[in-house]
Amino acid sequence: MSDLFSNTSEDCSIVYKRMRDETETNRLAKKGRDHCDELWRVYEPFADTHFKSEFSDPNLEKLHARWFEMYLAVALTEKGLLVRQKPNDIGPDILLEMEDRRIWIETTCATRGDPQSPDYVPKQQLGGLKEEVLDRYLLRITNTLREKEKKFKECLDNDIVDEHDTLVIAININLTDAAYIYDIFDRALYCLGDPDIELNKFTRKINGVSHKTLNKIPKCSPEWIDLGYFIKGTMPCISCVLAFSGNLLMYGSKLGDDCVTYPNLTSDNKWIQGSVTMGIEWSPEENENDWSLTKIKY
Repeated sequence: MSDLFSNTSEDCSIVYKRMRDETETNRLAKKGRDHCDELWRVYEPFADTHFKSEFSDPNLEKLHARWFEMYLAVALTEKGLLVRQKPNDIGPDILLEMEDRRIWIETTCATRGDPQSPDYVPKQQLGGLKEEVLDRYLLRITNTLREKEKKFKECLDNDIVDEHDTLVIAININLTDAAYIYDIFDRALYCLGDPDIELNKFTRKINGVSHKTLNKIPKCSPEWIDLGYFIKGTMPCISCVLAFSGNLLMYGSKLGDDCVTYPNLTSDNKWIQGSVTMGIEWSPEENENDWSLTKIKY
């Protein structure tokens, strides 16, 4: 196994340098280094030629993105799935081979955006989340999803992936500081807004729960962004989204515990339930006029 922390330059991110240089004096640095080394022992044969240089890049966002790619691939192998090396080192980040199909996964990390942009997501403040800030979180998520959808379309046009392959976007939202806002993807993908709870005022029991429907979110420019990609048929080539919230110092006892699987209800290649048994999966059922969604816990 090669050394993931072999870059001795000072032109690296502060997190990389701490994990490289401070394992004997910094408990968190040692924890992160041990975690990354453990993942690297499994992932190295699948890594592309740019992995180590980007992992040690001065831009911390690149380290986080490459860690997430490695984390997900190892989590999938621990679930018994067959991760393959990409042909000719090109294509989406992770290739899974199953008996009857291939699953391509493009990994990405949403960020808070450009600090100079009016759509930039500020750090969370104590005292609750303002609606306009939630809208900005949604903009960051939807922008990231659309960028990766565009990349998949380019791969389809160039015959890197096949039209019958299952195409998946895995997105980590930790860098947005929105790790604990669980309804962002419900809103972006299924148009599920805040819950309306019907309460019996005499028994104090809940009679039912429904959700407000959101069609668009305001952007600080004149353009508005449509929501509901996975119910309106506007992302037909994408089979599902895998959403994550952890970073290399915040992860569960089992890899993939923070995963939530969101199947695309209008995909050309429907997601097969249970293909990835990690965390929670939304299981859809199509009714005469709509869909119902049930959470499955793995």
